[in-house]
Amino acid sequence: MTVRTELSRFVRVVSWIDGYQENFFKDPVKIDEEVEKTNSDYLKRRWKRIQDDVEKIWIPQSALSNRFNILTKTNEVILYGFSAIFLLVFVFDFQALMPIMRSLPLLVIILVSLVLLNIYRSRTQRRIEENSETYAEKLQKIRIGIQDLILHLCEIIMLEEKDPKKYEMEVCYPNYQGTYIVRAKSGFWGSKVYKAVPSIAGWIVSKAKGYVRVIDPRPTGEVLNALRIAPPELEISLLTSNEMSKDKRFRRTCIQVKNARTGKFDAAACDLGDLNNRIMIAKNKAWCAKEKEWDTITEIPSAKIRTLKESFEEKWKKASILT
Repeated sequence: MTVRTELSRFVRVVSWIDGYQENFFKDPVKIDEEVEKTNSDYLKRRWKRIQDDVEKIWIPQSALSNRFNILTKTNEVILYGFSAIFLLVFVFDFQALMPIMRSLPLLVIILVSLVLLNIYRSRTQRRIEENSETYAEKLQKIRIGIQDLILHLCEIIMLEEKDPKKYEMEVCYPNYQGTYIVRAKSGFWGSKVYKAVPSIAGWIVSKAKGYVRVIDPRPTGEVLNALRIAPPELEISLLTSNEMSKDKRFRRTCIQVKNARTGKFDAAACDLGDLNNRIMIAKNKAWCAKEKEWDTITEIPSAKIRTLKESFEEKWKKASILT
């Protein structure tokens, strides 16, 4: 099995399990089958820890979930079908379908069907949500398991030097460490699923202890998001270029990150000089981007870390504080 196939299955399992956070229930048997197809002992161990919790949620919720999905699809088929007929008749002048639009009894039936189906669907959704409240402890355990799996996935991608963007996953919870949300997809009935890619910068920040110093000439949304959702006990310092200090939108974003965090966060700008690269410095480790992109980040030899820390401190003393 290729590494790409293995990682793709890993991502699929993460998305399926995460669906339980927002009442998208995948059959645990299907999840187990997918897990067994992989060679990842870590994935198998983590799945076994939460499998019982997933199954206990699935058993009472599966029938309601299936009913909810059928009602949703039926609503959509009726609504989209009617919309298509409307467009064909009044936009493309397809007169053969005009009798349908002029049939008052048929229009009433369609309208009543939509109303009744939506009422029944809303009641079903309410029952699912009421049941979910009784599983809060199990859902929290599942979320912790998903977080561990995502960080492990990031580590594999980094070690194998794969492109994180090729392993997009669907998640219902947007603040997992080690992920970067690339877009949000809203369902017709208000549900929201996020498209996320593994974030190497997020993985590094999540593993750091005590503090992390970040150097980024042009901070991306990925790294700013990683700093925003980093562990609260982490002290974060972001050093950027003088050019970014003139960007009002960036300064506002830094203030938003500072306000969103319960832990310490400071941002400053200066002439980066020989530090004009994407770099992260933790207590005992440091990383540098090979091609000035976070996806290409590699660990810096330990012998160079002390000098790098000293250079950072010198630059920070001369920098203008942005937050």
